[in-house]
Amino acid sequence: MPQLDVSTYSSQLFWLFICFSALYVFIARVTVPRIASVLGVRWERIEGTLQRAEETGLQADLVREQFEEILAQARTQANKDVMSSLKAITQTSTKRKKEIADNVLSRIKETEDRIDKRKEQAQGELREIAEIVTSSIIEKLVKSKIKPEDLVKAIDDIIVEQKVALC
Repeated sequence: MPQLDVSTYSSQLFWLFICFSALYVFIARVTVPRIASVLGVRWERIEGTLQRAEETGLQADLVREQFEEILAQARTQANKDVMSSLKAITQTSTKRKKEIADNVLSRIKETEDRIDKRKEQAQGELREIAEIVTSSIIEKLVKSKIKPEDLVKAIDDIIVEQKVALC
């Protein structure tokens, strides 16, 4: 084997030194800077992505806070709208109840007036009927006619006594 021949050691060591030196210079001057630049670009990209992620997170927080604020305002406005609607409905309901109560009271008053008129009319008719019935009864019992003025006076006295007794 020629590698183990001692006479070739010096040339082998010379070429070993030359090859390793060339390889070292190539790696040190070309490969390592390229790898370093790729790692640097990768690092910058990762850092940029992290910064954008942080910025996006902060923007998301701001948007969420704005959303919550707008939502709170919308809820407040909705509550105000509901309360104003409820107040309007209550006012309308109260007004309608008052109108109905006034209408019922006016009908009751009209009905009471009609009842009073009919009562007075019935009392007037009752007086006439009482005069006729009393006159008939007296004629049949006594077999004589009584003067209408006396009959009217007697009936008036009885009605006055009844009114006094009722009061």
